[in-house]
Amino acid sequence: MRHPPIPFGTTFGRWTVLGSEGPCPIPPPYSSRSRVLCKCSCGTTRPVEVSALRKGTSLSCGCAAREKRALAHAALCAKRLAQYQKEERA
Repeated sequence: MRHPPIPFGTTFGRWTVLGSEGPCPIPPPYSSRSRVLCKCSCGTTRPVEVSALRKGTSLSCGCAAREKRALAHAALCAKRLAQYQKEERA
């Protein structure tokens, strides 16, 4: 059973569907997978597999993971700075 087409403007995570992709430049065996043109909330535009959108395995272009890593790094730096300052006072 085939799924109905994804309407333009539909949002999946940070992706917003802009339109259908057309001919796929990727060689087989991956060229048979349907793709739609999507725009991420950060501004990146690229083709995304429809199955990845429906399954929820593609939620952004990678910007969410970069932001998460940056926040974790900032928290770790703040923790180390606090420990260093505590040792300086002692």
